Amino acid sequence: MQTTVEPAEAGFDATRLGRISHWAEHYIARGNLPCAMTLVARRGEIVFIDARGFSNTASGEAITFDHRFRIFSMTKPITAVATMMLVEEARLRLDDPVSHYIPAFADTSVLRKPDGPIEDTTALKTPLTLHHLLTHWSCAYFDRTVKRFCFCL
Repeated sequence: MQTTVEPAEAGFDATRLGRISHWAEHYIARGNLPCAMTLVARRGEIVFIDARGFSNTASGEAITFDHRFRIFSMTKPITAVATMMLVEEARLRLDDPVSHYIPAFADTSVLRKPDGPIEDTTALKTPLTLHHLLTHWSCAYFDRTVKRFCFCL
């Protein structure tokens, strides 16, 4: 279980963290979000936690910290956060080639035109990097004809 500490103890400004609540309240009031739940932690210690909005907008039921959420298509942001944590720890660099970690990505190609036929590929001019993948503009597929990974960048 994580412990909660005062923001200053962990190097945070409580006033600036409070802006998160104002941002969330603004988006909820405009109808952009039904609710927002935020947790900021450093080194396993919680420095800010906030929940506001509705778990059910029709009934007006408020969101609570023990509410469960369905998470759809969240692999990209979760992977990006984990990657950036490794970058922060200097365990990898964004300009590292993907093939450094996954050798099967060494011989890759890219679509000539993003909206063109899936078979119309060309060799990459520079190695595919972790940065390329983190832009979330890339998509990968395995071309069985040439037996290699191809990318849309």
